[in-house]
Amino acid sequence: MSNLQARTISDFGEQWTEYPQTDGFFGSADLFNDIFHPLLSVSDVAGKRVAEIGAGTGRFVNILAEAGASHVVALEPSSAVEVLERNTERHRDRITYLRATGDQIPPSGDLDYVFIIGVLHHIPEPDPVVAATFAALKPGGKIA
Repeated sequence: MSNLQARTISDFGEQWTEYPQTDGFFGSADLFNDIFHPLLSVSDVAGKRVAEIGAGTGRFVNILAEAGASHVVALEPSSAVEVLERNTERHRDRITYLRATGDQIPPSGDLDYVFIIGVLHHIPEPDPVVAATFAALKPGGKIA
């Protein structure tokens, strides 16, 4: 891991630990729909296996779980993984928590969607993350 990548992960971990809130519009299905409409709606994840790379405080993990995702894989490489677990406790039975970088997403080939929201542009070398993401998706699965 490069010094830049380690510093970026550490900085975001500090941010999410200092500001762990996920309430209001910041953590809402309306925000999700604002980001992805017209290509995708939060209702599209109902019954699907999904992942989020860079899950931070868990705001999108909660949105995905509340929308009816059958299972969410939440990857967070920073110390904020503790905040993530605390903020998503009510959905714990449908979440796999991984303290891992995006290139370490398991190559399960069974995910319907992998979300990388507000993260990819912070990764110094995104190619390994994108390649690993494709290995995690089932045929016809999508990266968003």
